[in-house]
Amino acid sequence: LHAELVRKLKKAGARVITFDICFENEGDPQEDQALVDAVREAGNVVLPVFCPDALKNYKVTGPIRRVRRVRQNFAALTDAALAVGHINAPPSADGKRRWVPLSLEHEGNVYFSLAVESATRFQYRVPRDRHMVSPGGTSSLVVDRDIPVNRHGELSVNYAGQHISVSHFPLFRVLDGSVPDSEFAGKLVVVGQTALGRINADVQPTPVGEIFGVFIQTTLIDNILKREFLHRQGPGSSLAVVLLLSFVSYALFAQLSWWMSLVAWLGLTSGYLVGAASLFGLHSY
Repeated sequence: LHAELVRKLKKAGARVITFDICFENEGDPQEDQALVDAVREAGNVVLPVFCPDALKNYKVTGPIRRVRRVRQNFAALTDAALAVGHINAPPSADGKRRWVPLSLEHEGNVYFSLAVESATRFQYRVPRDRHMVSPGGTSSLVVDRDIPVNRHGELSVNYAGQHISVSHFPLFRVLDGSVPDSEFAGKLVVVGQTALGRINADVQPTPVGEIFGVFIQTTLIDNILKREFLHRQGPGSSLAVVLLLSFVSYALFAQLSWWMSLVAWLGLTSGYLVGAASLFGLHSY
């Protein structure tokens, strides 16, 4: 079915076909070969890899997080793909999915985020024989996109409605011809895990509620293509906000006795400074 889907999307004119599904295990040889052949013939399929361990335990060097193991598609399928990218979206302390590592490195191979790989291949039409990463471990393609990451090599996901504005269709409706080709022509099409029939297997908690993991990927792709990133305040703007709030606080307490006004002003200003410093320290780009 997935082989048929790839062929149908390619025929409809899809520019890039991205799978948020990892085909780790080989199954029926004929069916596996059908999928491999479809992916190779299409020439525009991006596949995922996944690190099954907690990423917080791994060393971060610049934008790259080095990991000890990854899980990926069976070898023949990986070889047939245009590119691969990682699908890790580690939770924050409260369990919400707010950020994605820009890249993971395993045994000398660097895997950019699936969203970064997909958006870059879509935007620049990067061929299969051109790698995203130079021998020095940097990527001019990613630098060209000027993707903002924090000091931990993480890219924040901007949930500003994209996850509900992207058109989405059930796989079987695509296969039976109910969805017109115009919905896919010239588009970047992402196929999610729910296409496997495991309806609740990919539900992820985010700041905007629980959504399927495929919508995290499509939202981040949308962020990259539209240049709609989250930018935290720098020290200058944070200090300006603190000074403004400090002035407003002083004005509010000006009618009190001078010492009560001073105590209130100092207390509130200290709180503003602590809050601004913690936000800047955690999320600065």
